[in-house]
Formats: sequence, C-alpha cells, structure tokens
Amino acid sequence: MIDLESMVKSFRLAWLKRIFGENEGAWKSYLQVSLKGYRGLFLFNCNYDIKDHHVPSLFYSEFLQWCSEFQEGCDTKKEWQHIVWNDKEIQINNKPIFYETLFENGIIYVNDLLFDTDTANSFKIISSKISKTNFLTWAGVCDSVPLHLKTKESTPSKISLLVMIDNNDFDVLKRKSKDYYTLIKTSKAQLPKRKVFWLPHKLSFEQYIKAFEYKVFNSILFTYTKLFKISYISEDKCSFCKSEPDTPHHLLFHCSLVQLFWKDFEYFFYLLTREFIHLTLQDVMIGII
Repeated sequence: MIDLESMVKSFRLAWLKRIFGENEGAWKSYLQVSLKGYRGLFLFNCNYDIKDHHVPSLFYSEFLQWCSEFQEGCDTKKEWQHIVWNDKEIQINNKPIFYETLFENGIIYVNDLLFDTDTANSFKIISSKISKTNFLTWAGVCDSVPLHLKTKESTPSKISLLVMIDNNDFDVLKRKSKDYYTLIKTSKAQLPKRKVFWLPHKLSFEQYIKAFEYKVFNSILFTYTKLFKISYISEDKCSFCKSEPDTPHHLLFHCSLVQLFWKDFEYFFYLLTREFIHLTLQDVMIGII
C-alpha cells in the first residue's frame, strides 16, 4: 500500500536536485531572495530548525522542515552539525547566527573558530581569519558554541550535499523521488525502539484514551493548526488563549490557561504525596517513566 505522506515528502525532497542543479528560473530566484538573510541556499547545509527562521513561503518552509527531518533521520555522518552558521544549537540572544564577514573569511565549521594547541600555525591561521572583522564578535560566537561541539574532529575541506546512509554516499543531485520514498517508508515501518510508545497499550483501559495517547505520541493529533491547513476551519488560533497557533505542544502545555491547570495539579499532587514535582513538556506529552 502506498504511504501518501511519505510519497508527498519524497516528491518534495526530489526538488533538491533541481534547486542545486545548473538550471535557472524565476522560482529559484524567489527562493534565493527568501533565504537571503541565511546566505541563500547555504541554509540547506546547516543544522537549522525552521522555527527559528522566517521563510515567507509556506511551501518552502515545509520543504526546509522535511529536508531537516530527512538529514536528522537518515544521515549517519552528520557533518552538517559542525557548521557554525544558522545552527539551532549555536545561538546568541536565543537566535541562530550568521555573520557575513566571518563567513567570507573562511570561518564555516566549529573547528575554524578554535585554536589548536598542538599546531604551531593555528594561532596565525585563525588570527588572519578574524583580522578583518570584530574580535568581540568572534569571541561571542566562540562562547555560544556548546561544549560537545568543541572537538578536534576533522572537518571536510568543502561543503557537500552528500548524505552518508549505511556507509554509502547518498548524493541528492543524482537521486529521484523513489529513492527518498524507500528511505522514508523504511524508517517509518520500523517497530518503536522506546518503551514510551507502548504506554497507551499498557496503562490505558478506555479505547478513546488509548487512541488519544497514540495520536499525541505520533504527532497526528488533529489540532486547529492541522484543520486550518486543510481549510476545514477559518483560523488556527488556540480556543483557550486565542493568541497562539493551536499545536499539540501549545494545547497540552504551553498555553497560558493550560499552564494554570498544571500549576494547580502540581499543588494537588503535593497535598496528596508531600512531594513537589515540576512538570516539563516531556512529562506532560509522554508521562513520567
């Protein structure tokens, strides 16, 4: 049986071949302009979260989201995680960064920012890279890099669109939609590896509750955002606070009125057990194991 969701994603991902190919067109110029603040098509090579970036086109916003999910789920080498710019883990003032001057002077990967004490020329090389820019800017970027990314692992000499899957190169410039479809469908067909996905079958007795928990765990709960997307309703705002889009995370945790409920529940739990708990998004969405 054809998986329609996987088929749509595979057709969309196959556009990478057209986007990075030599063909030109007005549609490509529009995409370049939409991503101008992120160095254009360079954003596709980064470890980005589309929620941190403003892309005016819903089509390309979804496309970038699916590209990110494909990289995250399939690429085993994950070299793109070491690119400094537009990275969801490297942020200043809670926003990803991109500094044109540093980029133009050859600072692309995390290792390009760091001094290597084992290399005599390391100080001279990095000093030459930051000589034409602001030292405080460079220092701020270095400080924003998480410790787990500050390694001496080798980085590629040039940015590549190759994805490593099962020790084999997956070149997006040569692949067709059927190749993406096979990978996406295969990953979805696997049995769940985490115990949390078995919880609805073990902890709930009512079929309606089981079905609700299953939809939450698998991100298929039809909130207002999904209904609005298919034009079933006229707006996607939360029915409680009326201010934010009604996503599952918002509906079950982030909404201001729902937050009041969870605060009351924490106090109620304390009265029963004399134990204070602080519920997080993970606790609410999947429970406390």
